[in-house]
Amino acid sequence: NRDGFIDRHELKTACLLSGFPVADDYINVLFRECDKDEDDKINFLEFSNFLCYKESMKTGLLLREPTQMDDKEI
Repeated sequence: NRDGFIDRHELKTACLLSGFPVADDYINVLFRECDKDEDDKINFLEFSNFLCYKESMKTGLLLREPTQMDDKEI
């Protein structure tokens, strides 16, 4: 609704539109993890912190160290 926050309904709708249907229980878990100030909405800082916090969300992907590109690759 362009208010700068994500509520539970908006999160569920975004998941559905992304082809990722989720149960309400999972939405509640995501909200508990994201909504650190417990105001029942996710602000930008909470959302970006959640996305960047690697330890809480193991992906199973192997991470590589960045490599130096030499001038020929640019």
